[in-house]
Amino acid sequence: MYKSINKFNRFIKTGKDRLCKEDHCSMVYKINCLDWESSYVGQTKRKLKTRIKEHKIDIRRSTIDMSIVSRHQVKEKHEFDWDNVRILDTEQLFKRRISEMIYIKAK
Repeated sequence: MYKSINKFNRFIKTGKDRLCKEDHCSMVYKINCLDWESSYVGQTKRKLKTRIKEHKIDIRRSTIDMSIVSRHQVKEKHEFDWDNVRILDTEQLFKRRISEMIYIKAK
């Protein structure tokens, strides 16, 4: 019996596929500025690619109450490194908020 189970291992995949970075949820993330030694640290429960898309849409809107990301890019004329967003931590909401505060203070 044991031998036949081992034969099945060749056909049945037991591990899970790794998610690409943009598909991760519930995280603290960091976007570096390409022009300054500064960065933006945020947290989201949604997929990273969804949150990044929201940041980019907000930048194009250029409204009176701009987000920090929009103000930095539009008013300061600086560009964020959108291709190299780092995931700093993955946690549920309460722990994520604490982690976000820690990473902001550690900059």
